[in-house]
Amino acid sequence: MMLFIGFGISTFGEFRRMNQNAYTGDERSTDVKLLKHFLSKLFG
Repeated sequence: MMLFIGFGISTFGEFRRMNQNAYTGDERSTDVKLLKHFLSKLFG
């Protein structure tokens, strides 16, 4: 039950932040690079 409440609160906070900041497309570019690097090491 506590995890569900925590998930709801964090989702609400993320939506509030998304509405306040304009999306440029570069926010998650470093995350994608790190994920690709990790997957290449894991499966490469």
